[in-house]
Amino acid sequence: MTRLAIPFLMLCSFLAAAGCKTFLGTSMAEVEKARATALTKTFPVTPVQAYDAVLAAAAEEKMIVFVKEPARQAVMLLKAPGCLDTSEIGVFCVQKAPGQTQVEISSRSVFARDATAARLFALLTTRFAPPQTAVP
Repeated sequence: MTRLAIPFLMLCSFLAAAGCKTFLGTSMAEVEKARATALTKTFPVTPVQAYDAVLAAAAEEKMIVFVKEPARQAVMLLKAPGCLDTSEIGVFCVQKAPGQTQVEISSRSVFARDATAARLFALLTTRFAPPQTAVP
């Protein structure tokens, strides 16, 4: 029994260090490549605010957050709204100017990219809309 425990612990250690996603063959590389055809929209917020809002919107849409890279303000999502396929969708929050962040949504699946962009951009637009003032 003890002879099996050591290889098992070594495998667990490898998966923790290397990352289960890389071990399973999934990484941000594929969605990075698809950024050339990403759909984009700019919002009047910081990259961190956009990143936090993307995570909240993904949770609201019951999407799976598969990879989080907070240092880069990037995430990989699965389960695009209304899609049956499980294509990876990359969301990148890139500062374009002070207080201006471009949200880029990429995927190898055009359908998953378009469905995710439509839903997330709508949610982010609502979230970051300026407050309405009452007209007397």
